[in-house]
Amino acid sequence: MTLLLTAQETQGEFTLYHVASAYREDIATPLHVHPIETQYYRVMEGVLGIQRGDVCTTVSPGEIVVVPAGVPHRTWTASHEPCTCLVLITPGGIETSMRRIGIPAPHTATPQPLVADSDIELVCEELFLAGMTPATCVSE
Repeated sequence: MTLLLTAQETQGEFTLYHVASAYREDIATPLHVHPIETQYYRVMEGVLGIQRGDVCTTVSPGEIVVVPAGVPHRTWTASHEPCTCLVLITPGGIETSMRRIGIPAPHTATPQPLVADSDIELVCEELFLAGMTPATCVSE
């Protein structure tokens, strides 16, 4: 994930990322909700799988999909080739949380996914602080 424009650069209007991910059959973002942010995904290469609420769909190059604020969602690479997207998030500011939980990749290859329990706990804590509710972080 590469941060292209920050909330500071857009006067708080939006944050813009370039996201590249490789295909892994068992990897998807956890189902989560952004209470105030709307996300716009424009697929550049590959195929993006996305679940919005109870509906799953795929998005091909040149297509745009919108996830309104408050809608539970998750994404994954749905093609065997890498998927690249531009992701615009409005209002801006989510990059603050992403910086706290992210670790810069030492190279341009797709990094290995988080697997340690301590990593998951850190991500859940940060998402709660940002006002998000990931389904995998809800205590029973």
